[in-house]
Amino acid sequence: MSTPPTPVRVVLAEPFPLLRDGLACLLEQHPAVVLVGEASEAGALRHLRERLAPDVILSHPHFLDKDERGTQPDSSSEGATGEAFDELAVRVVALVDEAEPVRRRVLALLDDGVAGFVSTRDDAETVLEAVCVVAQGGEVYLSPRVAARLAPPGRRRSEDIDEGEDPLTPREREVLACAALGYPNARIADELGLAPGTVRNHLSAAYAKLGARTRGEAVVWAWRYGLIDLPPAPDVERR
Repeated sequence: MSTPPTPVRVVLAEPFPLLRDGLACLLEQHPAVVLVGEASEAGALRHLRERLAPDVILSHPHFLDKDERGTQPDSSSEGATGEAFDELAVRVVALVDEAEPVRRRVLALLDDGVAGFVSTRDDAETVLEAVCVVAQGGEVYLSPRVAARLAPPGRRRSEDIDEGEDPLTPREREVLACAALGYPNARIADELGLAPGTVRNHLSAAYAKLGARTRGEAVVWAWRYGLIDLPPAPDVERR
């Protein structure tokens, strides 16, 4: 008999009680998720992260800002975590308010290692998908609503790209080509001589331009429109 997958352990951080209660109810009803703690302010979030060691933090973005985290006791100059989120054992999904400047906030949080972004206007299925995807590691998750707000004004999405058109920058193509080889962000950074945060920024920009939510989708769309070449399949010895 196969062992059932281990549920994703989640800490929820949200200052508004109504939204926090609704998200808590959503998480508690999903069989693949266990809600292990709730926080209503940044100091409590840091305490829960250190004490409970969750797999994923689902948080209001204000609690993830370096300035906000840096106001907590015993914090370093890098924020209350002392490290970027991608250097910790926890993955983070930010709840983005579309009334705020989404593009600037998302890019800043990507640089700090936040792995997923959903809108407060997204549906329950999207929020749960984001939590489960980022818990697996290796991919940055952008909900369609966030991706649409992240794209520069006038930028078209993948379904509107004409054959032969190239909306990606040369560096974005290089990063996606490395992603097609299955390289994690750290390996891509080493291969191209970039900082890990810069790799994440190039990937997120490519996601937005191509209308992709995951690394796999972005690679497929880029290949379909001739923007990158996929690596050849390895030879397999048949018995």
